[in-house]
Amino acid sequence: MLIATILILEYYFLSVASTKLPSHLHSSSGTNNQWHRWGCLKSDKGGKRQWGDVSESSTNPCFFQNNSVRWTIQQDGTDNGTFLNDIQVQQYLNPTRDCGNAQGGRCTQNEPCTPCQLSKRIEFGDRWARCQSCSTKYMGDCNFVHGVGPYCYKSATSRDVIPCKKCCTEPIPMFEKNGTCY
Repeated sequence: MLIATILILEYYFLSVASTKLPSHLHSSSGTNNQWHRWGCLKSDKGGKRQWGDVSESSTNPCFFQNNSVRWTIQQDGTDNGTFLNDIQVQQYLNPTRDCGNAQGGRCTQNEPCTPCQLSKRIEFGDRWARCQSCSTKYMGDCNFVHGVGPYCYKSATSRDVIPCKKCCTEPIPMFEKNGTCY
């Protein structure tokens, strides 16, 4: 009887240990890390691009046909039409959005997503990434269901969650002062 109890406890602790990430693997800055669940990568939770999706709404608005450049914006805000070759712009949006730290495939109250709106880029900083592009074919309706989601962070400085309002990002490039396109 004692051996059976010990075996049961060992299996229990093994199952608990195998489903939890060690705390040192969580990013302290809040940015995504290399631990991604396949279920999250394959999901379209909160408007993110699914792994392997090559539809028009998953194309990066910062991608231009020469494939490995970014726009440079003059200090006066005008587009001078030149490129910098120091950053490769991916043709499709990153499918790891809101999948860091082994998050699941839904934007829940316990694992909320970052909002998709372009206006949230500055507030959320490096935690923010584009969702699928809004278009006449894809309006980004989140189909919110109370208790199920999708839920988004209310602000970058709060752990409060609210229903996600829009599950797509405006399809226009957003440029930082240094010329980086988001």
